Amino acid sequence: MKDKLHPEWDIVEEGNHKKLIRKFDFRTYMQAVDFLNKVAAIAEQIDHHPDMLLKWASLDISTWTHSEKKITELDYDLATRIDTLAS
Repeated sequence: MKDKLHPEWDIVEEGNHKKLIRKFDFRTYMQAVDFLNKVAAIAEQIDHHPDMLLKWASLDISTWTHSEKKITELDYDLATRIDTLAS
C-alpha cells in the first residue's frame, strides 16, 4: 500500500507500533494553517484523525489506527486523501 503514496510518507516504529508520517513545508504560517484545516475536515469526514504538529510554516502529520495499534487501510486512505490536497 505504501508504494501508492507520495514517496515522502515514511513508516516509523514508535513504541510498540508503526505510524505513517510525512512533513509538509509551506511558504507562510497561514498556508500551513489552511492545509491543517483541510486535513482536519477530511479526517472528520472519514472519522479517522491524525496527529498533526504545526511548526510555523510546516506541518508534521502522523497516522495510525489506535484501536488496532498498527497502520490500517484507514491510514492509507487518509494519507491518499492528504496527498490529493497537496497536489
